Amino acid sequence: MKLLDRLITKEELAEIYKDFDAIRIKNGVPVVKQERHEFTYIDDDGKIIGIATGLTDQRYFFLTDLWVDEKYRGTGIGGELLAMLEDKVRANGIAYIWTWTAEYEAPECYKKQGYAEFATLPEFFVKNGYGRVGLVKKL
Repeated sequence: MKLLDRLITKEELAEIYKDFDAIRIKNGVPVVKQERHEFTYIDDDGKIIGIATGLTDQRYFFLTDLWVDEKYRGTGIGGELLAMLEDKVRANGIAYIWTWTAEYEAPECYKKQGYAEFATLPEFFVKNGYGRVGLVKKL
């Protein structure tokens, strides 16, 4: 045996994921393929001004990104994108949606949309010691 400091290959990673699937099956947990869902808001010129995107995972949806161009923030676009995405994943059998956000960014915006804080990683960011906040919502 050797302990190496190296990246694994795509083939090695595929084998590891097969084993994760085998462990799930052995424990009666279905293997569910992740799906990406997203909505994009564009202006009249076709420029992206907002996006909401993420991945399904079992009964949860991980909101990986919610972004609105700075000049459109506070107009309701973010809430509209989020509501459309929530409706879509709920219709596909997803029970919960969750995300991470920076403490200085948008926790209060999510809370206004019905999200509850489930975790904080204190001093996550080096500068100013801001934390990372985890939020979840039952759909």
